[in-house]
Amino acid sequence: MPKKSKPNSKDAGNFNPVPYKESDFSELANILKVAKLEKDLRSQLEVAAHDYFIDKNRWSNMPRSSNIKAALMEIQDKTKSLIVILERIDNKTLDKLAMTSFPDNLDDYNFLSDLQWNKKTDIHKVYSAAQKALSELDKDKGGPQKSKAPLRNFIHSLQTIYEGVTGLKASISWHPVDEQHQGKFFNFVYGCLEIINPSEIWSNSSLGQQIKQVLKST
Repeated sequence: MPKKSKPNSKDAGNFNPVPYKESDFSELANILKVAKLEKDLRSQLEVAAHDYFIDKNRWSNMPRSSNIKAALMEIQDKTKSLIVILERIDNKTLDKLAMTSFPDNLDDYNFLSDLQWNKKTDIHKVYSAAQKALSELDKDKGGPQKSKAPLRNFIHSLQTIYEGVTGLKASISWHPVDEQHQGKFFNFVYGCLEIINPSEIWSNSSLGQQIKQVLKST
């Protein structure tokens, strides 16, 4: 496992456009057992890091599952009420409603007319979509939100870089005596994370599991 790097004053909320120093590139080159990392590879690492922090920021700002559930339930309730109302509306009522601002607002008339005639399909689709989304929504477990998606996307980017540099298929292994994950690719991922985001520590077990999930899906 790479020796821990000195923090570069970066975290998930404050991205440095160039998160790698020359010494960082040298350290990663040593892990990959190459003389040096060429300019295009350095750029790929910087882009991967940038995308990682963008993903982390996006996920951290997403609403909680409990909030999404409340919103979806409200959509279901409102669309159901709207379906009932539109089922009762007749053409004379519709014309009266639309013609109140005619002829200045012909678009309103067309919208209301379309809404009335499409009520059995469009609004039911919204209701059904909310119902399906509710059934697939993960349970809110409370505590700080932490998605594995940004890390997995980052690992996938590093996999492409690793395989391009070494010509080897990315893989990790398990050391039965030390009881931990190991291997060149594991060290490469671990080293990159230590360099760009030293404030977030992944255990050998957790990181190894995420790497295996990515490699399994590719």
